[in-house]
Amino acid sequence: MLMIPRTNKDQTVYTDKMAQEALKIAQNNLKNALSSLSNAKSNSNNKVTAVNSTINQLA
Repeated sequence: MLMIPRTNKDQTVYTDKMAQEALKIAQNNLKNALSSLSNAKSNSNNKVTAVNSTINQLA
């Protein structure tokens, strides 16, 4: 748990911990976004494959 800073050193430590937490959150958000993008690409590829299969069946 983060304490309320009382000195300049405390403020620096507090700010550093907050920055580390923000970085963890940002990294996790980026990981989730990349995963969503990968899933969307996979879904798109699956739809293209399905369309191509239908076209081939009709040809």
